[in-house]
Amino acid sequence: MNTFEAIAKDWLGTKRKGWSAGRNKRVTASLKNDIYRQIGKRLFPEISGPLILAVLRKSEQRGRTT
Repeated sequence: MNTFEAIAKDWLGTKRKGWSAGRNKRVTASLKNDIYRQIGKRLFPEISGPLILAVLRKSEQRGRTT
């Protein structure tokens, strides 16, 4: 399925090979706690630029920058 979460997990699988364990943990937790809850189950055609920006701003307000 082409949900944001499924594609992000595939992306993580390729990126984590070059990351430290700490970076992998931070990025995975940030996606799980801040991003997946809001848009994880949405299909990519349903996700707009303004929606992503709103999600990221909400995450930043909580002090998340990773």
